[in-house]
Amino acid sequence: MFENWDKELEAMKKGKRGRPYKFPESFIKFQAILHQWIDYRSLEGIARVLKKLGLIPHCDDYTTAWYRIHDMKPEIELPDEDEAEVAADGTGLKSGSAGEYRTYIYGNIRRRYEGCYNCRCQD
Repeated sequence: MFENWDKELEAMKKGKRGRPYKFPESFIKFQAILHQWIDYRSLEGIARVLKKLGLIPHCDDYTTAWYRIHDMKPEIELPDEDEAEVAADGTGLKSGSAGEYRTYIYGNIRRRYEGCYNCRCQD
């Protein structure tokens, strides 16, 4: 990533209109991987340290990292049918059991709407 910085930037600039890129795609992918565990402000700090160490010519900021990582489309290779495995547990737990607590506490009572109690709109 660090040795091919200029070559990768030149390849990215071919045919591009507008402001040229300052950071190669490999560096942004590296930051995207780190972003799984740390926030964008920390990515900016890491880039500053890499610049101080002389590994990269200049460091990107919070906004540049956010835009480039946010616009990135992940390259995911889906497995074939032969490679896929499925696992299940027998606990029967659900992530969304919204009404079951109320049913357990108050019972399975369904109340019918009778209209207004204090006015004569039903008359």
